[in-house]
Amino acid sequence: MSDVEKNSMSSDNTPKEETSPPKPPSFPEGGVEAIYEAYYQSTFLPNESASNIAWIGSLQAFFMFSAGLISGPLMDRDGPRILGLFLTLWALFTPLFYVPDYAQTVLGLDVDRSNDLVAIMNAGSFAGRLLTGALANRIGRFNGLVLASAISGVLILCWRAVNSKGSMVVFALLFGFFSGAAIGLFPATVAMTAPRPNVIGSYMGMALGVLSLAGLTGTPITGAMITRSGGYEAAMVFAGVSALVGAGVIAVARVRLAGWVWVA
Repeated sequence: MSDVEKNSMSSDNTPKEETSPPKPPSFPEGGVEAIYEAYYQSTFLPNESASNIAWIGSLQAFFMFSAGLISGPLMDRDGPRILGLFLTLWALFTPLFYVPDYAQTVLGLDVDRSNDLVAIMNAGSFAGRLLTGALANRIGRFNGLVLASAISGVLILCWRAVNSKGSMVVFALLFGFFSGAAIGLFPATVAMTAPRPNVIGSYMGMALGVLSLAGLTGTPITGAMITRSGGYEAAMVFAGVSALVGAGVIAVARVRLAGWVWVA
């Protein structure tokens, strides 16, 4: 056997050193923010500088932390009431937005008739705000708000049973009445908690600032449910349960504020 063959055989029998797999890249300094920075720069904003893109995360952090100036004192002072109002308003706009579409796609109404339902709800809302405002002076503003919110939630859950033009008109009128009552009474309950008349404006401003998020997010959430499921039932259940839970939370806030008295 030649020396070349021996060297070849010995090299074949020599155990090869196992190479370890390459280590995954470590996270850049800044964690998730740095990852988003690189992602934005490589996809959505390739022509922008890193310093300009960094404003996205900086503004997110600013708004996230600075909102505590308003939300912190507000939740410490009026947390249950604001949460209850948030859940209630989260639900009340769903029928106002989607009743015409429901009437067209499910009941077969034409565009003009379905749009008339909005006018019917507004007429009911007008009556609800006037009548329950006067009634609240006798039974209490919190009691009126809890009652109107709870009935609105029940009506939204009953919306699933609406299967004719006549029942759709009745639903629109009743829901408009009680939802209008709830929307009309909640500013009065906010004003009741102010210790002095000269701070009612600041109380209202902080409350409406938080509740604006309910108006911003409620109908997009239920709209996504309608699109994903291909029907309205999931959105109806979500909105109805949200209004009922909101009424319960407002009732808890009422007891905390006024105790176990009949009129509050």
